[in-house]
Amino acid sequence: MEIDRIFLDLKVFVAKELTCVNIDLDPDEVSVRLIKVDGEGMIGDLEVEVNAYAFKERVKKKDEFCVNLTNYLTRTTGMRNVKTWLILSELGHSME
Repeated sequence: MEIDRIFLDLKVFVAKELTCVNIDLDPDEVSVRLIKVDGEGMIGDLEVEVNAYAFKERVKKKDEFCVNLTNYLTRTTGMRNVKTWLILSELGHSME
Protein backbone atom coordinates (compact mmCIF):
# COMPACT_ATOMS: atom_id res chain seq x y z
CA MET A 1 0.00 0.00 0.00
CA GLU A 2 1.37 3.42 -0.94
CA ILE A 3 0.62 4.92 2.46
CA ASP A 4 3.23 2.70 4.15
CA ARG A 5 6.03 4.98 3.01
CA ILE A 6 4.54 8.20 4.41
CA PHE A 7 3.70 7.13 8.00
CA LEU A 8 5.92 9.67 9.74
CA ASP A 9 5.00 12.55 7.44
CA LEU A 10 1.32 11.67 7.86
CA LYS A 11 1.66 11.86 11.65
CA VAL A 12 3.25 15.30 11.36
CA PHE A 13 0.52 16.48 8.97
CA VAL A 14 -2.35 15.25 11.18
CA ALA A 15 -0.78 16.70 14.33
CA LYS A 16 -0.39 20.10 12.68
CA GLU A 17 -3.93 20.08 11.25
CA LEU A 18 -5.51 19.05 14.59
CA THR A 19 -3.52 21.51 16.70
CA CYS A 20 -5.79 24.19 18.10
CA VAL A 21 -5.90 26.84 20.81
CA ASN A 22 -6.71 24.24 23.49
CA ILE A 23 -3.98 21.76 22.57
CA ASP A 24 -0.69 21.68 20.71
CA LEU A 25 -0.68 18.17 19.30
CA ASP A 26 2.69 16.47 18.85
CA PRO A 27 3.25 13.86 16.08
CA ASP A 28 4.20 11.35 18.78
CA GLU A 29 0.62 11.66 20.07
CA VAL A 30 -0.81 10.54 16.71
CA SER A 31 -1.35 6.84 16.12
CA VAL A 32 -1.57 5.57 12.54
CA ARG A 33 -3.24 2.20 11.99
CA LEU A 34 -3.65 0.54 8.61
CA ILE A 35 -6.45 -1.89 7.94
CA LYS A 36 -6.37 -3.71 4.63
CA VAL A 37 -9.73 -4.80 3.27
CA ASP A 38 -9.92 -7.68 0.82
CA GLY A 39 -12.88 -7.77 -1.50
CA GLU A 40 -15.57 -5.27 -2.35
CA GLY A 41 -17.36 -2.76 -0.20
CA MET A 42 -15.11 0.27 0.13
CA ILE A 43 -16.09 3.52 -1.57
CA GLY A 44 -12.50 4.69 -2.02
CA ASP A 45 -9.20 3.12 -3.00
CA LEU A 46 -7.94 4.55 0.28
CA GLU A 47 -10.24 5.39 3.18
CA VAL A 48 -9.00 7.16 6.29
CA GLU A 49 -10.77 7.65 9.61
CA VAL A 50 -9.26 10.07 12.11
CA ASN A 51 -10.49 9.93 15.71
CA ALA A 52 -9.90 12.99 17.86
CA TYR A 53 -11.32 14.90 20.79
CA ALA A 54 -14.11 17.30 19.83
CA PHE A 55 -12.57 20.64 20.69
CA LYS A 56 -14.81 23.48 19.46
CA GLU A 57 -12.17 24.65 16.97
CA ARG A 58 -11.92 21.16 15.46
CA VAL A 59 -15.69 20.91 15.13
CA LYS A 60 -15.75 24.23 13.29
CA LYS A 61 -12.98 23.13 10.88
CA LYS A 62 -14.00 19.47 10.43
CA ASP A 63 -14.77 19.68 6.70
CA GLU A 64 -11.67 21.77 6.02
CA PHE A 65 -9.58 19.14 7.81
CA CYS A 66 -11.03 16.34 5.67
CA VAL A 67 -10.46 18.24 2.42
CA ASN A 68 -6.87 19.07 3.44
CA LEU A 69 -6.17 15.46 4.43
CA THR A 70 -7.69 14.12 1.21
CA ASN A 71 -5.58 16.52 -0.86
CA TYR A 72 -2.45 15.65 1.13
CA LEU A 73 -2.96 11.90 0.67
CA THR A 74 -3.80 12.26 -3.02
CA ARG A 75 -0.64 14.32 -3.55
CA THR A 76 1.71 12.11 -1.53
CA THR A 77 0.43 8.66 -2.51
CA GLY A 78 -0.66 9.30 -6.09
CA MET A 79 -3.99 7.61 -5.32
CA ARG A 80 -6.97 9.36 -6.88
CA ASN A 81 -9.98 7.98 -5.02
CA VAL A 82 -9.23 8.96 -1.39
CA LYS A 83 -12.03 9.35 1.15
CA THR A 84 -11.51 10.79 4.63
CA TRP A 85 -13.59 11.17 7.77
CA LEU A 86 -12.91 13.07 10.97
CA ILE A 87 -14.70 11.45 13.90
CA LEU A 88 -14.88 13.88 16.80
CA SER A 89 -16.01 12.74 20.22
CA GLU A 90 -15.15 12.80 23.88
CA LEU A 91 -12.23 10.46 24.38
CA GLY A 92 -10.67 8.66 27.25
CA HIS A 93 -7.22 7.14 27.08
CA SER A 94 -4.79 5.10 29.12
CA MET A 95 -1.85 7.50 28.88
CA GLU A 96 -0.83 9.37 32.04
